[in-house]
Amino acid sequence: MGQYDLPAVFSYIHNLTQQKVSYIGHSQGTVQMHIALSINQPTVEAVLDKYFGFGPVATVGHANSHLVDLLDKSGLVQWYHLRHIYEFLPSFGWF
Repeated sequence: MGQYDLPAVFSYIHNLTQQKVSYIGHSQGTVQMHIALSINQPTVEAVLDKYFGFGPVATVGHANSHLVDLLDKSGLVQWYHLRHIYEFLPSFGWF
């Protein structure tokens, strides 16, 4: 979708309006834009004006990282969730 669909949509919008496109992505839409930008999609880069990405979704199922293993097996993630903290290293004053 980031390789074919997003450039097609951007091209269509730009041809119709003759303006640059502002893009707001959430979840899968954010991942699609990350893919388009990471492969240097020329259509998207030429037409993109502003990009806002919220709630990107990704998995690290095959990561070989001791830090990821430690976080997975420790109770730290559950501790965060019990306190309704949904980001790692939040910028709270008490933290």
